[in-house]
Amino acid sequence: MTDQTLIVWFTGVVALSTVCYVILTGWLALETRKMREAQIEPRVTARVEVHHAGDFGYELVIRNEEQGVAKNVRIKFSGGPSYFRREFQHVFPTVDQWPIIREGMEYLEPGETLRFPIGTVSVEGFERATQVPGTLSVRWESLRGKQLDTLYTLDFSRFRGMVFKPNRLREIAGHLESISNSISKIKQG
Repeated sequence: MTDQTLIVWFTGVVALSTVCYVILTGWLALETRKMREAQIEPRVTARVEVHHAGDFGYELVIRNEEQGVAKNVRIKFSGGPSYFRREFQHVFPTVDQWPIIREGMEYLEPGETLRFPIGTVSVEGFERATQVPGTLSVRWESLRGKQLDTLYTLDFSRFRGMVFKPNRLREIAGHLESISNSISKIKQG
């Protein structure tokens, strides 16, 4: 091989290496951009959890799982709105009456968690909820205006086998009624 041939061959190898380097650098820049966009993309989730404070009952948990801001969050509920309510008190509105369901919210910050108490459970209510689960259609948009949505099933069947706490207020009311009857009998003789 002559010196000229060696120089041409070496120049070709350098040129080919440069082209490969440019292609790989472009691919790396594209992947870095995708990762950066994925890091700021919001992801709103909705699920049923056991009450977080240890009270017996369930709550609906809506959370922005990612690092991006979720704007214009809208939620549509379908299913039985009152599966779980306290039978001795009607303190909880039904799911379809919650302001977040009716009106939505303008902003859900990264990592923000909203908890809505559904109520305590009876065996009958639990069975109804496992047979016909409700669904939540959640729609939101990113800061760039990208529309995102997903459908969640409110799956209570995963709680099957848990011990149901008896309704202590009914139990207490029954005992008080028994005591009242006994006092009335003692008064009468």
